[in-house]
Amino acid sequence: MGEQGTWLSERRDVAPRLQGVIRRLMGYEERTPGPSERSELPGARVVVIVQTAAPIELDTGTGAVAPQAFVVGLGPGSTLTRHPGHQAGVQLDLHPDQARQVLGVPLSELTGSIVSLEDLLTSHESGFVDHVANLPTWAQRTEAVERWVGLRWVRGRRPDPRIAGALRTIERTAGNVEIGAIQARAELSRPHLVRLFREHVGVPPKLFARLRRFEEIQSRVREGVRSWAELAAELGFSDQAHLSREVRALSGHTPTALAALLGATMPG
Repeated sequence: MGEQGTWLSERRDVAPRLQGVIRRLMGYEERTPGPSERSELPGARVVVIVQTAAPIELDTGTGAVAPQAFVVGLGPGSTLTRHPGHQAGVQLDLHPDQARQVLGVPLSELTGSIVSLEDLLTSHESGFVDHVANLPTWAQRTEAVERWVGLRWVRGRRPDPRIAGALRTIERTAGNVEIGAIQARAELSRPHLVRLFREHVGVPPKLFARLRRFEEIQSRVREGVRSWAELAAELGFSDQAHLSREVRALSGHTPTALAALLGATMPG
């Protein structure tokens, strides 16, 4: 193990019927020489974590919590994570238009929050977290989580097709779309569109589009771009200063700090 520690992960290829529900499903393990602290960035997905090691500490700025399994709702702001030198578990990223169907609650109840997964489980699922944590391999753990998602998805409330269509448009354009165009295509008034987005997604359409574009910023920075000004132009920002303000507003970091968090080197 080097000075920076080791990170191991294994991504699961989910069944075709769930590929529009699950964005990513993987087992992971990290070991560091000593205590580790890292900022986890926001994005346009609902994240579920089932930990198989001692729970990490999570801090959104309103107090620290350390549940064994938890759900992170959509919203701006980074989450500070701390662990003593070891963390491991299963990470499930859900497509926002399907997360309500899987989790069984309006996503407005999860907005900007970290919620214990056990609070969302039925009495028949009370042993689910311990069951996953006690399985011996990543493949078995991710299989158990995929099976759980499939059962809940079949039984859950279907998303409003107008919101599902709006989300697909935002995803396809990486958030670079006028909300007025989304509203017209969905044939909804602005207040009705916002209300449905809050219920089915957790945040208004404009904020979801911003989060999706912030995901695209992260992706492009990881891949490597020549300048912030070039990236701003490619993603539809008015200028580099506009991009910088957006990065700060959504993550609390400067673009330079963001690049460092992502392990990338960017020009000033």
